[in-house]
Formats: sequence, C-alpha cells, structure tokens
Amino acid sequence: MVTVLYWPLLLVVADLAYVGDETRWLELIREVSSASVNTPVAIQVRAKTLEGDAWRAAVARAREAIPAGVPAFLNGDEATASALGYEAVHWPEVRVPARASKLTRWRSAAVHGEPALRAAERADVDYAVFGSVFEPGSKPGAGAGLDALRAICAASSVPVVAIGGITPERTADCVSAGARGVAVVSDVLGATSPGAAIEAYVSALGSVPAPAGKGGMR
Repeated sequence: MVTVLYWPLLLVVADLAYVGDETRWLELIREVSSASVNTPVAIQVRAKTLEGDAWRAAVARAREAIPAGVPAFLNGDEATASALGYEAVHWPEVRVPARASKLTRWRSAAVHGEPALRAAERADVDYAVFGSVFEPGSKPGAGAGLDALRAICAASSVPVVAIGGITPERTADCVSAGARGVAVVSDVLGATSPGAAIEAYVSALGSVPAPAGKGGMR
C-alpha cells in the first residue's frame, strides 16, 4: 500500500508526555491508526520524556503500531526516523538542521515566528507547524491568535498546519486564516472515542474551502 499525504491534513500528535503510560500510549496509537487508514490523517510520534536507548526502543514500538497507509512522522532526527521505518521526520524548532539529508520522504518543523519559518524552508520541509494558535489543552501556555496564524501563512512558501487548542469548531477559522491543516493532541488522545474525534476533525476540514496553492496531495 502506497502511503500518501493528503491535504487538508489532520495531524495527530501522539505525545507520550500527555498520555503518561507507555502501554496506554501504544494502545492509543493503534486506535488512532486504525481510524486513519486512507484518510487525510498523519501521526506524529513524540516521546520527549525519554532519552537514549529507552527513547529509541519506544519510538520503534510506536512505528510498529502504525500500519501501512498512515503517514508516520517521528519527532526526532532524520537518520533515526529512516532507520526505524518512518516515512517522515518532524523537527522541533531548535533542532531544524541547516540542510536536510532527505533520508525520509517528508519533513516538517515546528515554527513560532518568521525567522524559524525561514530556517524550516531552507531545510526543505514539506510543511510547517505553527502555534500555539489558541491556549493548548495538553500543556500550559497562551495562544498567539488567528492574526498571528494568518501572518505566518501569508509569509510561508510551504503549507502551514495550525496547532494549539484547536477544536473541530475552530478548524474553519484556522483554514480561513490560511492553514492547510490542523494538529491536535488532547482532543484526540483524551477523547472517549479517538476514532469519533478524528471523524469530527476530518469532517470539519472537508466542510470548508482550502486556500489555493501551497500544497496538494503528495
């Protein structure tokens, strides 16, 4: 099965720190994955609370839990992502390399302003993740607001995915501001039914016209 990245995109950030328990984290990744095959959903595996061999072992198990047909991004480095079978890598803002080695099919990066966006563009990312747009549900923090999202989308040469406090009801506002997708943590991982939550986001993304240009099906 060929794995495809569809736009507009729902990015589910499978964050171990938010879930807490690794067994439950892997269960949620499997549950999210089963609801995401052949849909405009990608999964980003994030395990920042672990280091070294423990981190590598955990993200390897997470990769095994994601079936073919669901784009899998590793929050980490491109060499490890490639070695463990991830199609893609996601870089935190402080870890964006000067130049991508292009060992993975796709690359993304977190950005919080235009200087970071330019660094991500130079690293040849396929999209940038901007936020927090609203107050996030998975960690403390304030939201930058829709005007900040609109500004970064207008300045970007690559698709922008909005993150931070985004509900299905707020999805249309993010797309209207120029986002080509939304990323979520708590509203999927903390939902009674992650599958139903994914369906609500996909429906919300499909109900509003996406901005022209800056991304398509890959």
